[in-house]
Formats: sequence, C-alpha cells, structure tokens
Amino acid sequence: MRGRVRGVVSLLLAATACTVRTDDDRPPPFECPRTNPDCRPSTPPPSVGRDPGGGEGGTAGASSEEGVEIRGTVTEFSDTGFSVTRPFGERAVVEATGVESTTVSAIFNGSDPFHLSDVRLTSPIWVSVRPESGASRLLRTLHPVSAGEDDVTLGLVPRATLTLIYSLLTVPVELDREAGHAVLFLVGSTGAGASGVHVAAPEAKVVAYARDGTFTDQDVGTGVSGLVVLGNVRTRAYPGSEVRVTFSKGATGHADIRVASDSVSLVEVALR
Repeated sequence: MRGRVRGVVSLLLAATACTVRTDDDRPPPFECPRTNPDCRPSTPPPSVGRDPGGGEGGTAGASSEEGVEIRGTVTEFSDTGFSVTRPFGERAVVEATGVESTTVSAIFNGSDPFHLSDVRLTSPIWVSVRPESGASRLLRTLHPVSAGEDDVTLGLVPRATLTLIYSLLTVPVELDREAGHAVLFLVGSTGAGASGVHVAAPEAKVVAYARDGTFTDQDVGTGVSGLVVLGNVRTRAYPGSEVRVTFSKGATGHADIRVASDSVSLVEVALR
C-alpha cells in the first residue's frame, strides 16, 4: 500500500500539562513587494505536537513497514526570520529512510516536483534536502512531515544566515561545521507565536531568541514570533540523532527532534 505525506507533522510534544501564553499582537504576515517577482512568503513550517487529523500526536520514531511517497518542491530561505523564501532553480537531492534500504533518494530538477518513493512510514518522517552540487553556501535541511497530504515544500538555509545570527549574540560564536543547528517556531493553540517560553537543550552550545528585530542569547525567553535557534548542537553526521528540547515558564514539556551535523532542522512546535 502506498500513501501520500504532507508537511505538517504529528510528532508528540511530550508534555503532561503544557500551558502556553500566546501573543495575539503578533506582527502581520510578511507580504512580498510587487517589484520583486522572485519573492514569496514561505509556507508554514512543519509542526511538532499537533496531529493533522485533530487527535493526539504520535510517538516519535514509531514506524510501520508501509511505504509512502513524498512529493513536493524545494525553495531557499532568504531572511533571518525564516519567513520568506525564493525559488531554488538548481538540482537538489531529497532523502529519507526507506522501507527496504537505509536511505531512498530523489532528484529535484529545479522546477518540476520531486517524487520520493518507498519511504518508511514513521511518525514523523524526517526528510532531508541538500544541493546536488554540494554548494557550501547552503546547508542541508531536515524537515518532519506526516502522512496525509499531497505536496511538501522543503526550504534550504544559506550558511550566511546562521553566521549572521550567531554574530549578533552577546558572546558571538562561529558556525561549527561539525555540529548541527535547529530553527524552532513555537506556536500556541491559536497558531500565533508563543512568547515567554524558555528553551533548553543540553547538546546545544547556543540558544538564540528572536526579539525586537534581532537575536539574543540572554535567557529572556521567546519573543512574539516564537522563533528560537539552537546553535552548534552536538550530534552525528546525517541522518543525525535525536535531541531533546525542553520548555519552561511560558510552556512546560519537551519535544524530541532530529538534528544532523552541518545541517539545519526546521520544526514548528505546537504547544498546548
């Protein structure tokens, strides 16, 4: 049996009682200027903690021998808020764990949707995308997706974007190519960014909160966007390893995400 997958994941947010303070005064969504035809707002990032069917999320890593097909396109993030993308017109390699092999892959040719077949059905399915050319300016990205919908959009992250974010911190750090990175979008039950949430991950050397148009490594919690970057995370080469992220104050609980070295994991965490 073969199914489809979609870009909203049902990974369990392991919180017994997760209370979130959200901010309904979140700035309006970015709108691209008409003078820039290549600019377009990105689709919502994959979500952790909210089941697309309305039920509870599944246990991370739970698997089935059923193979599924993933279809979608590849874009490139073009801002430090990870809210704007532009078309990626080059070839890219899309990978995931296969049913009968360690890894299955497909090629995105720069225009037509890719089709990745015989993917092992897990909850969530972690899908990787990287430039086929091995261009060092772009980092491999990991995305959690789940069974259900036709197309997914996988965004690549420029290495310079993380380098800039890390340079803005109170104690600037360099991007470590041997470590991994994660961009988390914390959202509340209304879908707005969850503010006031404190994030911790023992494997991460950097926890950077997006606040007031910049990033800070001060322990002040998330701003109205709910965006937080985990930097220089201790992990292994792709497919990487699971990293536990814990939440406190504005929300309590934890989520397990997959992080690989010299890669960026992009995950929306649905707090409730």
